[in-house]
Amino acid sequence: MSLPHLPFRLGAFMVLILISAVSQATNTIRSTLLKSSDSVWIQVNDKTGLINSLPATNSAELIGQMEEMRSNLQAQKARLTRIAEERKFGIKESLITIIMPGGLLYAAIKQQQCHQAVVRMKDASTHLDEMTRNLAEYRSATFGKTMLVAIGQ
Repeated sequence: MSLPHLPFRLGAFMVLILISAVSQATNTIRSTLLKSSDSVWIQVNDKTGLINSLPATNSAELIGQMEEMRSNLQAQKARLTRIAEERKFGIKESLITIIMPGGLLYAAIKQQQCHQAVVRMKDASTHLDEMTRNLAEYRSATFGKTMLVAIGQ
């Protein structure tokens, strides 16, 4: 599962939720009259059904959430790297493979576990790189400054 253009997907998700809210709000507004003190979250043109205004996105909060996701990905990558190191085939596993009946089966299972951990670690690394790029793109789009991001391999 890749995370290309996460901010844009997040925005699309928000739009879908807003469309649902507009649909529900339209039914509610038509059934009850609003008082002058009630605040309307979304303004909808009754003739066209289009949204006239949306609430502003809190960029700092969104960047904070993205940074939290990035730090979670870093922790996950570190954990998966440690697991992959622990599951490497070593001398102990070689001795078990030679001595024990069914040792080849044990070796195959151990190798498969190591391979799965390495694949998951690579996926987490890919997601982390994408999140770093997306965060930099969102920051540059938000603040109007071009930012260069170096990603280590």
